[in-house]
Formats: sequence, C-alpha cells, structure tokens
Amino acid sequence: TLDRMTRDGWVEPGGVEKAHGPERTVYVLTTRGRAELDRWLAGIEDPAPFVSNSLFMKVTVALLVADENAATDYLRRQRQAHLVRMRQYTAMKTDPGSNLAEVLAADHAIRHLDADVQWIDTALSRCAALCVELTL
Repeated sequence: TLDRMTRDGWVEPGGVEKAHGPERTVYVLTTRGRAELDRWLAGIEDPAPFVSNSLFMKVTVALLVADENAATDYLRRQRQAHLVRMRQYTAMKTDPGSNLAEVLAADHAIRHLDADVQWIDTALSRCAALCVELTL
C-alpha cells in the first residue's frame, strides 16, 4: 500500500525512526496526498443492503444440508464466542491506557458483534419455532 501511495504521489519518505526494533521509514502526506485524503474522508459509504458473512452462510448451510439441531448448536457456540470477544473489547476500551482510536475501534467492534448476537438470538428463536412445527 505504501508503494502504491508513494507511486501516486500521496506520501513520501520523511525520515527514519528507530523505536523498539529495527529502523523504520516514516512517511508523510504530500499536498496531493492531503487532497486525496480529504476527498476520501468527504465521501459517504453506501450502506450495504445485504450482509454476507461466514456466520450467515454456516447457518444457512447447516439448515439446508444438516438439520435444525446442527444450526442451533452452531448458533449457540457462535453466540458464546461473540460474547467472549465483546468482553475483550470492553476491557480494551475501559483500560485507562487506551487511546481514543482504540476506544472508538472497540466501540465499533462491540456494536457489530452486538448486532450479530441479536441476529443469532432471532435465528435461535426461529429454529426453535421450526422444530416445534416439525414435531406437530
């Protein structure tokens, strides 16, 4: 990425630093790079109408190929994994040593994980209802 940004004239080497390891080249924004950054930051990301991820795909495949029990088992295990990760991010954002960027990143991740957990809960309810229907 830095090679491409250098090639496009957005950054240029600004010196060398040695901090906790080998020497590293420090890059600085050029005037052209600042203009591109400002243009990029001004753009709004289109909200995606559909989310495609492995969580949804695994549940769908489990329902189509295995059965409701396989999907339910997967959903329960995945929910637990999400809750563990949410606790990790909560610890990160409440750590007094965390900077603003880390806190914002943790907040973002927690919100996305929480949305997944809400979807998992809905999917579990729907699977339970399907199991009841099938036994009737």
